[in-house]
Amino acid sequence: MTGPRQSGKRPKGRGLWDRLPGWAGRNVDDDVHDEVDFHIQMRIRDNLRAGMTQAEARREAERRFGDRARVEGEVRRLAESQVRRARRRDWLGGLWRNARVGVRNLRRLPGFAAAVVLTLALGIGATTAIFSVAEWALLRPLPGVGGPEELFTVRFEREETAGQGLGFAFISHADASELTSVPAPAVDGLTASAINQAHVVAPGGGAPERRGVEVAMPGYFQVLGVSPVLGRTPDPLPGEDPRIVMLGHRYWQEAFGGAPSVIGSTLEFNGHSFTVVGVAPREFRGASYPMSNVDAWVATQGWATVGAGANETLLTNRNHGFYLNLYGRLKPGASPSAAEAQLRAARRALVEANPGASRLEQFVPVVTVGMGLTPWVKERITGMLAVLGGVVVLLLVLAVANAANLVLARGHARRHELAVRRAIGAGRGHLVRQLVTEGMVLGATAGMVGVGLAGTFLAVFHGQRLGRNLPPLEGVTLDGRVLAFAAGTALLTGILFSVVPALLAARATDGSLRSGTRTVGGDGRLRGALVVVQVALSMGLLAGAGLLLDSLRALGDMELGFEPAGVAEMTLDPRTQGYGSAALPGLWRDLLASVRAAPGVQGAGFAGAALHGNQRGDTRVRPAGTPAGEGGADANINQVSEGYIAALGIDLLAGRDFLPAEVMADPPRNVLLVSRGVAQRLAPGGNALGMEVELTFREGIFRIVGIVEDVRAHSAKDKERALVLEPMGQQWTPSWGTIYARGGGSAATLVRRLPDAVARVDPALPAYDVMTLEERVSTSLAEDRMLARLTTLFAALAVLLAGVGLYAVMAFSVAARTREFGVRLALGAGASGIREMVLRQGLKRTGLGILAGLGVAYAVGRLLANRLWGVVPADPWVLATAAATLLVVGALASWLPAWRATRVNPIRALRAE
Repeated sequence: MTGPRQSGKRPKGRGLWDRLPGWAGRNVDDDVHDEVDFHIQMRIRDNLRAGMTQAEARREAERRFGDRARVEGEVRRLAESQVRRARRRDWLGGLWRNARVGVRNLRRLPGFAAAVVLTLALGIGATTAIFSVAEWALLRPLPGVGGPEELFTVRFEREETAGQGLGFAFISHADASELTSVPAPAVDGLTASAINQAHVVAPGGGAPERRGVEVAMPGYFQVLGVSPVLGRTPDPLPGEDPRIVMLGHRYWQEAFGGAPSVIGSTLEFNGHSFTVVGVAPREFRGASYPMSNVDAWVATQGWATVGAGANETLLTNRNHGFYLNLYGRLKPGASPSAAEAQLRAARRALVEANPGASRLEQFVPVVTVGMGLTPWVKERITGMLAVLGGVVVLLLVLAVANAANLVLARGHARRHELAVRRAIGAGRGHLVRQLVTEGMVLGATAGMVGVGLAGTFLAVFHGQRLGRNLPPLEGVTLDGRVLAFAAGTALLTGILFSVVPALLAARATDGSLRSGTRTVGGDGRLRGALVVVQVALSMGLLAGAGLLLDSLRALGDMELGFEPAGVAEMTLDPRTQGYGSAALPGLWRDLLASVRAAPGVQGAGFAGAALHGNQRGDTRVRPAGTPAGEGGADANINQVSEGYIAALGIDLLAGRDFLPAEVMADPPRNVLLVSRGVAQRLAPGGNALGMEVELTFREGIFRIVGIVEDVRAHSAKDKERALVLEPMGQQWTPSWGTIYARGGGSAATLVRRLPDAVARVDPALPAYDVMTLEERVSTSLAEDRMLARLTTLFAALAVLLAGVGLYAVMAFSVAARTREFGVRLALGAGASGIREMVLRQGLKRTGLGILAGLGVAYAVGRLLANRLWGVVPADPWVLATAAATLLVVGALASWLPAWRATRVNPIRALRAE
């Protein structure tokens, strides 16, 4: 064995473990070798003292340390671990020290720190707010359920067009029950439910309220993993009356004050008594939340006896229609694709066992992970949030550029300080770390302020809808995932806006002391380039906001075909209240008569589907005798009463309105009103009056008795305005519908009087969606309005940031050129010439930003193309307005520094230099 390299002399230090932290950066192998040699010598010495001979002492020591490679390897691994720990402690300690120094430095410059923090906070706050909405709508699991990651939704699509979802998301109870009984290698449980509306009367009586009710199959709560906070679930026990109900937590608090004695109480649902057996947890709002808010859950068997159109076929008839939404839970380790394969196999078995008896022959199950929003709604929300996300990312980039510009200016002012630190031994890497750490401190502070701004933003928009068919912004909170996103964004922005200025400032310290000045030039081109970037991004956001506002204005000016001013509406659902088919005609006549007799009402009419509502019917009109699918026109069809077109201000172009005798006539008169577009397709010159036609989905020959103006019946965005009107009751009597009333005064007054008119006919029949028609039309544009408002808000913030950034650069430029201006003034230059020179410099940067911004504006316009109406993505007036706005902002931001440049005292400027 090789002797010790230091002849038994112990290496400097008390021992291996004391010296390990100091080995960072040294040759660890040499130290390990020396340490093992030292311990061998110490062992030989101890053996000699124990009475061994020299040879025996050496042999025993060599035997003990015989596997030298193993011993050295163990010591080396332990040493390297200690070194890594020491380096980590040094790095964290250095970071903490840099952060403390950074805080002290920033406290000396509160104005600079506040400007950077507020600039970044605007971008971080906007980004966090939009992400929180996206997380709430698209990422957050259904609240109040157990194991949400294992739940899935089943929707049904036509087999020949699988993947294109035709809206058939329901299945009859009988089919769902049989699917549940199929052996389940991947599905742990299968259940179903449906959202309905019920007229509910709480104990003590009073007017019925229209409340959301979820009709649930047996096992619904077990599959979802929901346990009631009081009582039990509404699964009927053997022999029990199925008319039992579990209340939602919110309704329990509102109607019963949260009293535990609610169990055993009775509620009236659609005129029938239900017994309360349980209360749901606070968090659970139903399987379709946030699209629908549910206040009660009833069993399928109980609802089949009292629901609208209640009959036993809901439980037995396979062709009743897709009545229930189907949900399931995966077994541990099972995949959604395995569950879908299993359900398709079950569907094939059902079709083979019941040929021709089930609509499942036309549809196949498709499994989607998660519950809550439907795929169509998620697609709508994703499209809107993608636009807003792109806008806030541009705003965040602009904020980072602005903050970087401020830090560049501050770094230039600190060159003397950094040069002194470099001269007394600080390395360039240390200076960079210090400056980046200060940026991270600013970013962290901006993140905290940004979270507060995001919370304020969400509070302002709480309860507002993203769109007509989209859920309201309720329950959007800044949860852990959102806070983590905000923290990550703050950290990233802190690094991004500080790292380049830090590198430039550290590199520029060389020679700063020798120059004898604290304000040498430099970095000006980079600061100017950042201003150009800010103006370009602002140009894009301004153009986007202008396009959306112009589109919204165009939609507001759109010719609808009816006059909403002065019209009020209300929707009624008599069938839910228990009215049968025989009683409906008389009820509708009495309701219309009562509304027409109300004070201030000049005319009233009924429609089976509300204008700009969610209901619509489509048909195809063709001349009588024409083969199906040939000729004719596609149109929207609606059942209406006499007086409908007069109440809505729809122009009658030819012929007449329906006669009272033609409405709910027995036998039906088979008459129609058609709009101008339909008439022009049916007959040359649109002369279709008296023409006999046939309709898809209708039987018989119909005669056209009147021609009306084209109407945008579903939305202001309707491209096809063709309309067919038939008298209510001609094919069937509507079980629900909307009554419109026109008055000579304010429509808001009619809104208060319409429910009283209903109460005079039936006090137990609630009216809902009572509003002015102008409000209805406005609601149909909610998505466009929300998008335009938010984009305009962010664009205004962008312009503000760009103006602040330009002002900061121009102010710094003037301060850095104090000596130059002093010399110019001393040599006789006029103040106006210097002012024009500074203004020209600012406007030049603004102009370059506008030119670059044309490309950004074009990209934003293409992004918004599918959401524009009556506006082209590259509208020249919008671009010109955005450019003019930025030029004005650029002139204002440059004017004050230009004015200051003319106030320089030449003697003082030269003396200061």
